[in-house]
Formats: sequence, C-alpha cells, structure tokens
Amino acid sequence: MITNINPIQTINKRFVDFSRTTIKTHKLNTKQVMSQLKEYEQDYKNAGQIGVFLYNAYQFAENCYKNGLKKYAGSILSLLIKNKELPNNVKEPIILQAIRVANEQKDLLGELARVVDLKKYYKNNPEASINKKLRVCIKEEALLKKIINNLEDIPQSNKPAFEKYEPKDIYRFKLALVEVDIAKAQIKSHKTVTMKRLLHARKIFNELNKTNEEKFTQSLINQLDYYS
Repeated sequence: MITNINPIQTINKRFVDFSRTTIKTHKLNTKQVMSQLKEYEQDYKNAGQIGVFLYNAYQFAENCYKNGLKKYAGSILSLLIKNKELPNNVKEPIILQAIRVANEQKDLLGELARVVDLKKYYKNNPEASINKKLRVCIKEEALLKKIINNLEDIPQSNKPAFEKYEPKDIYRFKLALVEVDIAKAQIKSHKTVTMKRLLHARKIFNELNKTNEEKFTQSLINQLDYYS
C-alpha cells in the first residue's frame, strides 16, 4: 500500500541523525561535516524549505558549541552568514557569535573574516550607527596588526580548514586601507592618533608602490594639518 511521504519530514529525520551522530562520535573532520551540511542545505532548498535548514543548522551549531566542538560551530555559523536567505534581523547576532567562537579558538583569520562580514553588514544597513561602523573598523585594524606580527608563528593547527593565510603584504595593504577609513572618521576629533595612522598608512602604500592610495592619504594629512 502506497502512503504519502512528507519530503521535509524525511530530510529533518536524516538531518537530526546526522547532527546527533556527528556530535556523539567526533569522527568526522571539519571538511567532511561541512560537505555533508552543504548537501543538506541543497536538499532543503530543493524542497523549498531553506528557512527550516537555517533554523536546524543554527541549532546544530549551538549543540556543537555546547559539546566543545567549536571548530564545527564556527564553520556552521560561517555557512549561515554566507546564506543569502538568512534574515537580516538575526544576521548581526549570528556574526557576533561567530566572532566570539573564532576568538575562543584563537583563529585569527576566521575572526578577521567574520569581522569583515560584520563591517559589510553595517555598511549595507542604513540603521547601523556610526559608532558601530567605527568600532568594527578598529577591531579589524587590531586583528590585522596581530596577524602581521604573528604570521610566521601561527601553528598550522590554528589555521582554518577552508581559508589560507595570504602573503604578509596583503594584510599590510588591508591594514593601511582600514587605517585610512578610521582616520577619515576621526579626522576632526582625534587629531594626534589620526595623524599617526595616516603616516603609517602612507608608509605602507609607499613601500607597496600603491601610488593612488599614497596620494589620497597625503591629501588627508594635508587636510589634518589645516585643522591643526
């Protein structure tokens, strides 16, 4: 006798089994977990139930975190952040949670990636305050400095599964760019530290032969001299 089978119930049951087994056995590595999770993401999408996937995946991340599987939790949260269907009203807290998880793992590159995600979210959100936008830039600056100063000493075990560290000059260029962004926001209110940032950024641009960026930074220095 043929009975009606609800596809979403079948997917949910498989997903619950997968998440429970993953947490219980710890046998899968992060790449395997994420590969299977992406397959479930596609299954839910095909069933027109991507919202159910987002909810279940978040619960999976929470359970991984509670059971000490922080690498799994961080990777799952990262996948959620990248999903275009993730509602805006939960995006900021999930990104902030992912930043905390990466910080607890001492995963500098993962933390930087999530901070950049937060920066993009604030940039595209007209309701985000200027203070939030500035704070996330200062956080990005601090992480870039830490990566630049410790790049050679970071253990391979602390490097994320899906991202790799770039040459140091790439991070130096990103640092100079964010220093300029911070300086533009504080050019009238924090003149001494702003000048320090601009001089450092100009030095990096000069050493990396970034002529246009160096000229723009010099124009800000000239502007700061005018305000002094």
